[in-house]
Amino acid sequence: DTDSVSAEDLVEAIKNRGGNVRLISDYSDIREFLIQNRADIDVAFVMGAGDIWTLGDYLLKNSNGECVVCED
Repeated sequence: DTDSVSAEDLVEAIKNRGGNVRLISDYSDIREFLIQNRADIDVAFVMGAGDIWTLGDYLLKNSNGECVVCED
């Protein structure tokens, strides 16, 4: 049932249990958040459908194929 749980519902449930969670929908905003906060992030979940598989390369690599969120 695709109408029973939304991303917002999941975020709210995690917050209600004391989790530190953020919902970011735009690819470029996700990438920028990960870059700016990479030292503080333990886990990043990416959920979606369709072409969501393209997000991994977009998040992790710049146009030269170098990792942009990796530790120096």
